[in-house]
Amino acid sequence: MSWRIELLTRSHERDNFDCGEESLNDFLRQYARQNDKKDISRTYVLCNEDSLEIIGYYTICSGCVSFNALPDEMASGIPKYPIPTAHIGRLAIDKRHQGQKLGELLLVDALKRLREVASKMGIHAVTVQALHEKAAAFYKAYGFQAFKDEPLHLFIPMKTIRNI
Repeated sequence: MSWRIELLTRSHERDNFDCGEESLNDFLRQYARQNDKKDISRTYVLCNEDSLEIIGYYTICSGCVSFNALPDEMASGIPKYPIPTAHIGRLAIDKRHQGQKLGELLLVDALKRLREVASKMGIHAVTVQALHEKAAAFYKAYGFQAFKDEPLHLFIPMKTIRNI
């Protein structure tokens, strides 16, 4: 199967998307395009090469984290003020396509895009806020680790992304 990942547009078919998490479905249907217009986040969608039906999506935006949230081993040599990050706000695959490694495809695409952005501006790490332990386990399998006091708030250093 041939896939393409591209920015969400008005033409993409969002209404039938169902990943099993209502908050993620609602975001795609109601807020993703609004957030794009307001420069809050960008949503990238996964579609079959010959279709506008959305199979999966992710959002990315900028962010920062408190120096105090960093694990001790990461805090060494880092300035003690908010640390610039990029954030993967949401990542979801339609239930009909789950179990096909498409989440991995989207995650890798997001990390590649953010690695490119990091070559032009300071980004120390990429963060995600997992909805639950199952989602956290997905990210941890790809090298993400938890912040000090928030087990579902995860990060991966840009240095690690560059070395992948």
